[in-house]
Amino acid sequence: DAITFWAQNVKDDQAIENIRKALADKCPTAPRVLGSPNPQKIYGAVFSEDSCWYRCKVLQQTDNFHVSYIDYGNTELVSRSALVELPGDLQAPCLAKKYKFQGFSVSTDQDSAHFLQGKAFLQNLIYGKKVRIQKKSVCLDGTVLVQAFQGNLDIGEEVLKQTSVFCVLFSLCSIQFVFYSVCVLFSLCSIPFVFYSVCVLFRLCSIPFVFYSVCVLFRLCSIPFVFYSVCVLFRLCSIPFVFYSVCVLFRLCSIPFVFYSVCVLFRLCSIPFVFYSVCVLFRLCSIPFVFYSVCVLFRLCSIPFVFYSVCVAFCLCSIQFVLHSVCVLFRLCCIPFVFYSVCVLFRLCSIPFVFYSVCVLFRLCSIPFVLHSVCVLFRLCSIPFVFYSVCVLFRLCCILFVFYSVCVAFRLCSIPFVFYSVCVAFCLCSIQFKGEMLQWQNTSPTPDSLFSVKKRIRSLRAQLRWRQVEEASLEEVRDEEVYLSSGGLVVKSLDRDMFDAEPMKELSGRRPLVCTEFQGQRVILKGYTVNEEAEARVLERTTQFHRTRTQRESQTDTGILPLLALFFGKSDPLAYVMVPYFPNGSLWAVQAAKPLTTSETVKVMRGVARGLQALHAAGVTHASLNPNNVFVLHRHQGMVGDYDFIKTPVQRAVDSGMVAGSISLVAPELRQTQGTPPTPACDMYSYGCLLFWVKRLHVALSVDQPRSLYNTRWMAL
Repeated sequence: DAITFWAQNVKDDQAIENIRKALADKCPTAPRVLGSPNPQKIYGAVFSEDSCWYRCKVLQQTDNFHVSYIDYGNTELVSRSALVELPGDLQAPCLAKKYKFQGFSVSTDQDSAHFLQGKAFLQNLIYGKKVRIQKKSVCLDGTVLVQAFQGNLDIGEEVLKQTSVFCVLFSLCSIQFVFYSVCVLFSLCSIPFVFYSVCVLFRLCSIPFVFYSVCVLFRLCSIPFVFYSVCVLFRLCSIPFVFYSVCVLFRLCSIPFVFYSVCVLFRLCSIPFVFYSVCVLFRLCSIPFVFYSVCVLFRLCSIPFVFYSVCVAFCLCSIQFVLHSVCVLFRLCCIPFVFYSVCVLFRLCSIPFVFYSVCVLFRLCSIPFVLHSVCVLFRLCSIPFVFYSVCVLFRLCCILFVFYSVCVAFRLCSIPFVFYSVCVAFCLCSIQFKGEMLQWQNTSPTPDSLFSVKKRIRSLRAQLRWRQVEEASLEEVRDEEVYLSSGGLVVKSLDRDMFDAEPMKELSGRRPLVCTEFQGQRVILKGYTVNEEAEARVLERTTQFHRTRTQRESQTDTGILPLLALFFGKSDPLAYVMVPYFPNGSLWAVQAAKPLTTSETVKVMRGVARGLQALHAAGVTHASLNPNNVFVLHRHQGMVGDYDFIKTPVQRAVDSGMVAGSISLVAPELRQTQGTPPTPACDMYSYGCLLFWVKRLHVALSVDQPRSLYNTRWMAL
């Protein structure tokens, strides 16, 4: 459609070319698909337009096969003769991803002229071209929500201007933000002027200007699209009702006349039709408009008539079905909450139930704030108490604007009443604060409260210091090229004393090791004594390790421990490497506490193997794989830890820590000939010994399994 497209990463051009050549060589002689195809398996198919072979998955099978070409995103129907099996080397992941512009929606009617126009416009804009995207989020079906650019041109905005796409503003923003946006739209004018301006806008201006103003409010552009989007919003089948509703909303502005028009509509149409239309309107509009519409409904009809009409509208009279219908209207799910909401509308329930239901309806703040704010609407509580509570509820908006909006919508309060109440509310705030301050002065604090204050201050101090480090991270780097060449790993030089750190001697006795907090998570600082030569060596090796992991961040499990930062001390010749802190997360600690089961061992060691594969592909030999340097997350994810960036691979490989229990993890060729540089094969030897140690420990502690190290269940790894 006009907001969804498939694209390939430009880095995959060579891979696509290799796959194309392999398909052209193997597919003509490959065996045909027999029986029912596997939806998860990748097959080869002949594309009808160019008669070339492409990889695909079978979506559905009828007389023919409905296939999706996974490297390009398009679909078509092919016959069985055009579908072949592919060997294992071509069962690689798909090279095309599905992208969608974030914050936009579009009509689902594929036969409409607007749908086809938007699709054609997007295709002409980006087909076969390189675009730059900013990833925003990922949907449950794998669709990536993005913002796309061609140079400085925002593609989404261009599509928005030319086609019938509408921005999903109210579905993405909270009510407070919507109110605040309206304030900004009218340049934060005084309250009477804002409301008067809205009235004048719809009463005195020409229709094109009114439509353009609505476009600005909803972040839209084209006049035809506004009219179309309103029709889509209402989603009603009756053409007279659609045009009449648009007329009332955008061409008629006098409130009494609007009320009168709704009355006429109710008198001219059947009761089921009217209430069904209102139900659709409630379901698709924002909450403030829903409440305003409820006010209109209650001003026109008696309460018994409303109950009866809702029942007739859905052709049922049972209370349960009425409550379920209201659930749909207010986008709720739980029947008890819906019942309380109905009680609010008809004033038939007790105050606590009413308050709690509105809390669920608004979904804005905690229960006490919402409970008190409802008092404004129904005048159930004292004035100072009500307005103080609503002040807290709408603390993100302009207080006067919010109060005046509520008062006007429900016609409960006059302007002097509002201003007086706000003054009383601020007085109450001051009195309450003074009372709490006197209570604090006259009461001896408990040790727990003092410790909590101290902990909070330490946390804020650490956040402040890290904020200063982040803002000035490039100021003291000697050369910008050093920062760029490190992949953003090097940060500002500073003193370790800045950190509110705790020594961690139990983890390492060889070098300074402290634990602190960074950006809301616990981290470990590893200190390395460096001179000018060693500093360059540490920078080179950490950058190589860091880039190996970042190049595979697109994968769910990279198998490599992330490096968060690298900085050099100002007053001491130390380099600090920052890594995440996993309490008792090393393989040694996990095995000592509760050894891994067979299935857990397979998952953990698969992650370790994936990390070693990534390092070896980047030309890095770890040479320091031991139980203290392998980390286990949640007993199902394994990661290769960092190594000593000061030592050479030869020094790391023969270190005294390369043991697992009584098993030496040093490869035989390294023990036989000193000074032999380790190879990836040495890492795999250590990996095998480590796996042997893990399984042997598991077998030794298990009394229900035979004491054999050749158990086929773990050998299958």
